[in-house]
Amino acid sequence: MQIYHLKHKDIDKSRWDTTITRSINGNIYGYSWYLDAVSPDWEALINLDYSIVLPLTKARKYGFSYLCRPVLSQQLGVFSTEMIKDSEALEYFKALPNQFKLIEICLNKYNPLLVPGFSCSQHTSYELDLIGEYSSIRSQYSQNNRRNINKTRDQLLIFKPVPDLEAFSNLLANDSSDGAAILLKGNNQIRFNNLLNEMLKRKTGIIWGAYNTDNTLIAAILFGVSHQKFYYLVPVNTQSGRDSRALFGLIDAFIQQYCGNSLILDFEGSDIPGLARFYAGFGAQKTSYSFIRKNTLPWPVSVLKKS
Repeated sequence: MQIYHLKHKDIDKSRWDTTITRSINGNIYGYSWYLDAVSPDWEALINLDYSIVLPLTKARKYGFSYLCRPVLSQQLGVFSTEMIKDSEALEYFKALPNQFKLIEICLNKYNPLLVPGFSCSQHTSYELDLIGEYSSIRSQYSQNNRRNINKTRDQLLIFKPVPDLEAFSNLLANDSSDGAAILLKGNNQIRFNNLLNEMLKRKTGIIWGAYNTDNTLIAAILFGVSHQKFYYLVPVNTQSGRDSRALFGLIDAFIQQYCGNSLILDFEGSDIPGLARFYAGFGAQKTSYSFIRKNTLPWPVSVLKKS
């Protein structure tokens, strides 16, 4: 198999996006416009007809180029328009350019779990099939999730799409969670804002919010939309939202809205036990994907990047 390394300026993005759309393992993170927002100047490995592609989300630090996981990009790796053999995918990882002295890639769940020559660790995601009726899906909720959903109903919270982008941005700016802090740090904030605007322009993003009886937005979630799937990308909360367990009711309302369709709600995680219980509490099923890593940085930089 002939594999070509393309610089960003040489990538045919129209052909690339056609591949991601048609890929048996395509997802929202693989589109060129998504990559442009979260990893400007990304590069790629492709075959001659663009039927198998691997995005190279590069960065530079200490004078060295390396590959890293961009913000809000859970699963990348090799994408293919046809069922790909593990041996074919492994050829792409063997072809990763030597110029990248540190390689860290979250593969998608259809890629090999183990890649020779790399340290590999498995990570967890949760997905909920929305094809069933609401009553059937709700019957799989945990007692804790049902109790918290009932609490939101007792407080007469209203759950609906958020038409005001500024309201969502203000909510994020005032969110004290670790996740919000990551998104608001340095270049991440610029890249997230670019991504958000691109998603809304392309109608590949939906924001749903929880409002109290004063019609004040107290919690919200940005969902990505692609490949018959909703991606739980960015939850934001206030102290009032946390106290009222608003996210429980918000996700339940979202499920009610879209159930009965051939769609998946992808919670995007998590390895954190508390979050895993939260997602599994909606009846979501556990899936796994691999994170691969290789560190060939010279000493002492390699020591600084051991983890």
